[in-house]
Amino acid sequence: MNNKKVTVYGIVDSINYPDSSSFFRYEYPSTLPMKVQRRITDNSIKIIEQIGLDNSTFNIEYFYDEAFDRIWTLEVNPRLSQSHSYLYREVDGEPNFKIMIDLALGESPGFPYREGQFNCAAKFFLRRFDDAKVTRVPTAAEMQQVKQLIPGTRIDMNAREGIYLSELPRQDSYSFDLAHIFIGASDHYELMDKYHRCVEMLNFCFDE
Repeated sequence: MNNKKVTVYGIVDSINYPDSSSFFRYEYPSTLPMKVQRRITDNSIKIIEQIGLDNSTFNIEYFYDEAFDRIWTLEVNPRLSQSHSYLYREVDGEPNFKIMIDLALGESPGFPYREGQFNCAAKFFLRRFDDAKVTRVPTAAEMQQVKQLIPGTRIDMNAREGIYLSELPRQDSYSFDLAHIFIGASDHYELMDKYHRCVEMLNFCFDE
């Protein structure tokens, strides 16, 4: 928000693993029906105007109940989401940090639209759902090969060889976060295909 004008720059889908509360991926742009996205946008503008937040980035988390076509507001954060910066850069051409910098400089924020290299992008959370000792993680050379064979891919490794997954910091209560895989693609179907190819190429080993 800047000078009492609220602008929504994008909607990112947060998708869980099936039958789990653990995140599977953040995907941008949203694949929700446009009428649902318009309702989310209108609701976000009303919330921020009512709060009176100004000269600040924000993100609002919602839950969409598809079966009943209902939108629930989960929380309002007076900041941008750092996890989404790669997604905006790949699709729109700039990370969302640009908006924060514009506001800090006292300028009206301007943000490109669909000027990035890819039509969609996602941050995937590669997880394991039971504890084990990590006996091998993909090497730097192997991860570099993945990036070369699957363009638009970045991998941030969380698991470390020689420790139990339960010793990893900042884990949720239901799973263990092995790695973050960032992928850009021409469409949703290529995005998922690239992800599965990445997972096949990443050689983790565990001692049960």
